[in-house]
Amino acid sequence: MELWLWAVVGGLAGTVLMDLTAIAAEKLNITSGGRCGGPQVIGRWVFGIFDARLVHENIIDSSPVRNEASAGWIFHYLTGGGLALTYPLFYLALNRPMPQDHLIPSVVWGLATTLLPWLILYPGYGWGLFGLRAPRNASPLIATPVAHMLYGLGLGITLNITI
Repeated sequence: MELWLWAVVGGLAGTVLMDLTAIAAEKLNITSGGRCGGPQVIGRWVFGIFDARLVHENIIDSSPVRNEASAGWIFHYLTGGGLALTYPLFYLALNRPMPQDHLIPSVVWGLATTLLPWLILYPGYGWGLFGLRAPRNASPLIATPVAHMLYGLGLGITLNITI
């Protein structure tokens, strides 16, 4: 039980690290696109799902939805904490022991989670696979893997300290 709890905490820590890095990267003009409109873009997409609108033509042009920024932040952190559970689940499913040092495996795992926005979120925004049609000020092919590696790093550091 302890491992699962610390995995969630690590996922939340990784999400914070991801967000802080995204803010710093944005100052260097490197953005995944989530900052193109902020967390409200994620919230707008989530609310769209409840209206059976899985894909937008361009989410930036879609009508704003009440409380979309709050929903975006909540969804982002619920995803970050919940997705971290798949890291220990991966070892359990393969019947492999957890590594003693989580840094490299968790960074690699974090990098693998880049597929989620590339294949689900960006197409849902109307930006195509890998965000290739994202707004001009977005660099999802660069910023997304960097952010997700740092997400994995936050998870790995947390698990190394606590487990």
